[in-house]
Amino acid sequence: MHVHTKYVFLVAMAVLIAACGDATQRPEGNGTADRPALTGDEFEWAAVPVLPEMALGVSGRVDVHTDIPSRRISPRRVHIWLPPSYDDSPDARFPVLYMHDGQNVFDPAGSVFSGRDWAVDEVILALTDSAAIRTPIVVAIESGPLRIVELAPEDVLTHYFPPDTLAEARRQLEAGVNIPVSQPLLGNAYLSFITDELMPWVEARYRVLTGPENTFIMGSSMGGLASIYALYKRPDVFGGAAALSTHWPVVGDYMLDWLADHDPLPAHHRLYMDRGTETLDSQYAAYQVDVDRALGATGASHITSHVFEGHAHTEADWRRRVHLPLQFLLGARPVQ
Repeated sequence: MHVHTKYVFLVAMAVLIAACGDATQRPEGNGTADRPALTGDEFEWAAVPVLPEMALGVSGRVDVHTDIPSRRISPRRVHIWLPPSYDDSPDARFPVLYMHDGQNVFDPAGSVFSGRDWAVDEVILALTDSAAIRTPIVVAIESGPLRIVELAPEDVLTHYFPPDTLAEARRQLEAGVNIPVSQPLLGNAYLSFITDELMPWVEARYRVLTGPENTFIMGSSMGGLASIYALYKRPDVFGGAAALSTHWPVVGDYMLDWLADHDPLPAHHRLYMDRGTETLDSQYAAYQVDVDRALGATGASHITSHVFEGHAHTEADWRRRVHLPLQFLLGARPVQ
């Protein structure tokens, strides 16, 4: 059932928290484990189901490119992480992982929400040492003041929302973070920036493998929505997506309608989804259950969905489990 009046309240909450990496700290646990408990065969596809906590810092080479031009969105600052093997093996080419909210991915000093980064650089190096993944290049795209309208799945809002519901949501955005009602939605422009401008730019400057089997996208919260949207809208470009703590309340059940109107995900594509149970993540359970059912996640080998008890809506918790989506997308052992 579609939720109309509740939607406005949830959008207002999303605005106040900026829908990603809120400053709410993860509740104190019992201190008995640094990692989520693993049960049964839930992560049988992961060569490294448990990974020690990574230290804060930056590992490897990060090229920072400022003001990459675009005809679709404002110029964008992009961080490109290269593994040591990139310089050590000058003839090698690498798969590519595109990530949203790039300021939070590698460097805790640049994380605008919590002062904690995802430790993607350290985690990839650890997984590489264990031969658990195909080592990627990571292209991390910074977000800006229009983040919400860039990451929101535009087709869902414009073609599936009742006009009055969308209009009220836009008024809430204007009141909450001063994004005018007149500001166009930019979800499709942002996706086109990635596929039609940034990807050719990266491919012209770095030794990357191309094609959907070598191109992946990942994000959290609103970035989770944007990643799923990208995978289903452009399966010809992306071969896999990871969506952590996806902020489903922004789109409600209308996202299910949009997904139902798209072809099922091809078996050779991959989709990883998860959620925590604390802070903003505590609102996601019913939505995620409906999405899992609609996409046939139960029993599928190429779609997986997980719950992490005690995890909150923070970079601190995403870094605790990012080794899992990295393996699902880039696992050296193919998903059966």
